[in-house]
Amino acid sequence: MKRERLLPMPATMRPLGSVVSFLALSCVVSGVAGVHGNARAQPQPTHYGSSTGSSSGIPTDHTAHTARSGRVYDVPFERFSVSVRGGPYRPAARGFDDFFSRSELLWGVDFDLFLLRWKGYARLGLGMGAGWSKFKGDTFDGSGQKTDENSVMQSFPLTGHVTLLITALPTYLRIPLVVSVRGGVLGNRWRLKTGEDTSATGLQGGIAWAGRVGLDLNSLDPAAARRLREDWKIQRTYLFGEIMGLQGNSSPDLSDTTWQAGIAFTF
Repeated sequence: MKRERLLPMPATMRPLGSVVSFLALSCVVSGVAGVHGNARAQPQPTHYGSSTGSSSGIPTDHTAHTARSGRVYDVPFERFSVSVRGGPYRPAARGFDDFFSRSELLWGVDFDLFLLRWKGYARLGLGMGAGWSKFKGDTFDGSGQKTDENSVMQSFPLTGHVTLLITALPTYLRIPLVVSVRGGVLGNRWRLKTGEDTSATGLQGGIAWAGRVGLDLNSLDPAAARRLREDWKIQRTYLFGEIMGLQGNSSPDLSDTTWQAGIAFTF
């Protein structure tokens, strides 16, 4: 096959070719720089749960929520909460006071997983709770005489519930109060022990409910709250008091409406 010979570019056209090559290279470089600059200059969207806009890098619920007044609210992104509580407990069973002469404390812990979050207003989730209480009393024989043995009754109320946590007051009105309500099913496991032997045991079903008001510590000391976020991932801390109801549907009746107090942490 005969090869064609490439003719060299005339000397008069070499400057023109250099200019064209320089212009083409300049256009390519300018185009790449422009695309890169536009990508950097384009504002990044703020997503719920991202750390965009947070100076500490801590995940926030929404950092671009601007009110009409122009104020920007930074709301903690709360995924779940853990609370510890305690308070008096006195079952309503008939004759309970004859054997157990005084009220005892009911200790409990609650875990709530927030599935829905409405900006800084509220969180809705599912949770479970576990409690424990112990009563000591006297033991009587068949003739009604008091014996040397003691009777011990333990109660283990377990709950599965729906929780609504309202956080609008500290977020938008600067009032350091959070409100929470919950309600669900109850399974109260109990055991009665006389002396060294377990004389009776059972499981009582029913419903459980509670209404809670808490003092938001984040609002009182924002600097300490930020340190807790950075070091321990604790988004909110509050002290609370609540009215709680345990409504059983079988005998013995371990129902009671009482108050509880404790501390809660959201993460």
